[in-house]
Formats: sequence, structure tokens, C-alpha cells
Amino acid sequence: MVHGKVEPAQGEIKAPVGRLPWRRDRFGVLAGGRAAETSYQVIGYYQIKNEPLSLVELFPKTGRTHQIRVHLRYLGHPIVADTFYAGRKRSREDKKWCPRLFLHASKIGFKHPQTGKRVVFKSELPPELEQVLQFLYKSSSLT
Repeated sequence: MVHGKVEPAQGEIKAPVGRLPWRRDRFGVLAGGRAAETSYQVIGYYQIKNEPLSLVELFPKTGRTHQIRVHLRYLGHPIVADTFYAGRKRSREDKKWCPRLFLHASKIGFKHPQTGKRVVFKSELPPELEQVLQFLYKSSSLT
């Protein structure tokens, strides 16, 4: 779940990601960063207090540190409750209705290092994030 209405509803983000020289614990889109690509698809739109929100499914093609969080921030759509990349004030407001960072890996797959076979793991949306969706659905329906 990200802030704002993501448009177009489907696309690809190609922007190099690197460690910020002035803030070594954070990453950002930098000219000298490593190549990074993320595809996305909007699943639905919501709103809270007249602010649009987008539920987005992301498909990272590379695996840079904080890649998804950095790419979404770069687009101007930080993840809900992301203290690092959405900012403290916004994150504090988000946490009034969302208990944690609204980021979840629903599926991950890779080649097993010993057997060489492809393995895939799936995970349903955790109950606390499912509750946020239900709350937003009800809030959005009333407007």
C-alpha cells in the first residue's frame, strides 16, 4: 500500500539504487548506483481522509537493498508507515491506522543452492494488514 494514486496502473521503474553518501544507513536513486528494475501493477485504489492510496503488486527484477521502498519513494509514492522513506511525520500519521510498514512478500522463488531445483514459497497477507484493507475499504465506501 502506497500513498497517492499510482498512474499509470502498470509500469516499470528503472532507476539505479545506491547508498546515500550523506546518510549511510539509507539508500536512494543515485547516478552512480547499481542498476535496478521493478515492475508494478496496481491492484486497487483506496483513500483515507481524502488522501488517495494505491494497493500495488511489485515484481523486482534485481535485488538491491531497499529497492522496492526506494523505487516507490522515487515515484513519489512512499509505502504506508515507512519511517525511513516516507518521513517521520507521515509515518506517525500512518501508524494511527496501520500498525506497521505495509509491505509483504506474498511469493518468493529461487534456485536451491544444493539441489539446483527451483523452490517457491507463498505467504498470505498477515492478519494485521488484512485488517487495514478492511478498514480502508469501509472508509473508502463511505465517501
